Amino acid sequence: MTGYVTLKTALHDNIGQSILIAKRYLYAPDSVDKKRMLEFWQDNVRHLIYDEPEKWELPYYVISKEADLMGIRLNIIGELPKEGELIPIVDAAVSAQISNTLKHTNGSEITIAVSETGDEYILSLKNAGEAPGGRIEPKGGLENLRRKVEEAGGRRAI
Repeated sequence: MTGYVTLKTALHDNIGQSILIAKRYLYAPDSVDKKRMLEFWQDNVRHLIYDEPEKWELPYYVISKEADLMGIRLNIIGELPKEGELIPIVDAAVSAQISNTLKHTNGSEITIAVSETGDEYILSLKNAGEAPGGRIEPKGGLENLRRKVEEAGGRRAI
């Protein structure tokens, strides 16, 4: 859902800004850069008309940028699911892995292996950090992830 919220917010902000510029233009035409005003409107219309998403609109773009900012390298083996209902679940799994890698393993690299068998995806997430000292007790992000996976009809194993 993160990517959808980001897209919705960006489009809302851009359209709002376009309306404000147009309103200003109606009251004081000389105070507005007409070329800039048209660019805003063209950009918004392009987002609404074309099916081809921009790079920042693609699934997993936000989470991959988040990993970069935190110094985590993501290695993806295979193809991450593109189905709309699976994207927020995979996003949550990657987010939990990033968080746990930073908090508990002192790692800087995560490998996500994806395999698809019929109507099922199997994701294996591993980090290149320090091994845990004992049994992992799922709580917080891992517990939330378990709930999301089970609600979608899947299962999670640690």
